[in-house]
Amino acid sequence: MFTKRLRFFGFIFFTVFLFQPVFSQFQINHFTTENGLPSNGIKGLQWDESTGFLWIATEAGMVRYNGMSFKIFDINSNPELGSNRIVKLETNAEGKILVAGDEGNLSLVKENTISLFYNGGGVTKNNYNYYCAISASDTLLRQCFKNPWPKDIFSIHDNTIVSLYDTACVAKVKGRLYYYSITTAEPVRITAAPSNIKYVFKTSGQLYYLDSINQLFSFDVYLQQYRQQTMEDAEGNPFVIQKENSGLFWQAGMQSPVLIQAGKAWVLEKQNNKLFRFRKIATDIPENTLFNYVQYSKKASYLFLGTASKGI
Repeated sequence: MFTKRLRFFGFIFFTVFLFQPVFSQFQINHFTTENGLPSNGIKGLQWDESTGFLWIATEAGMVRYNGMSFKIFDINSNPELGSNRIVKLETNAEGKILVAGDEGNLSLVKENTISLFYNGGGVTKNNYNYYCAISASDTLLRQCFKNPWPKDIFSIHDNTIVSLYDTACVAKVKGRLYYYSITTAEPVRITAAPSNIKYVFKTSGQLYYLDSINQLFSFDVYLQQYRQQTMEDAEGNPFVIQKENSGLFWQAGMQSPVLIQAGKAWVLEKQNNKLFRFRKIATDIPENTLFNYVQYSKKASYLFLGTASKGI
């Protein structure tokens, strides 16, 4: 089953699955501290399409993987990280890969290395609400840093940020949507949106959400209008998202979300304003593993899956 494929990536209990629709070829790889990773505690994954590198956030520094070897960036080589324990790895609206360290510094992946982006050391330690807008625009990130979002509601760990423009974004927190812009002191609840939102994502310039019973809707923030979407598989049959043991993964920088359920993975592809098609991209995914981080490259046909508990 796993033949004829020489290029590969892996996981930390990080597994990388590869699916080729024509030949059904897979290669699955598993990486831990025994074969090069600095820690089994994974805090995030980001795939850099421009370089073909996978960036891995861990509890013992950042890692760059080129498909053959790991390069580790820690406080010895990069003291600007402030700490080897990484708490967040995100791509923002400008396409920058940003790294938030435990001590509060914010670093930038640039030219295949890491450099200081924003000095928050001594201020934001254990106050990650300063970086709640990390995956929005540079403008909104700096505004959030100067005027942090309320700590009792928002956390860098629990937000999903969807950028609307350089000057505005939407945050999904505890099932609710909030609007944030250069004209708002803090995120404002969007009362027209439901309070049972499980996932939110953006594709083709449009905001979408999945509710608690796994119905898919588009949502226009400014008109405050929503429309239910039809979900089909590749053959045009109705597609059903399971109530349990399923997860929809998307973050800034991903073209489309990925659904993991029943040992398989699908990418959600918009067909028109009313229809999404679920295209299968992988099978044989371990069903007894809780995945926390997912990255998918349509161009390279790579799917990266990582967990926070069974680590690298």
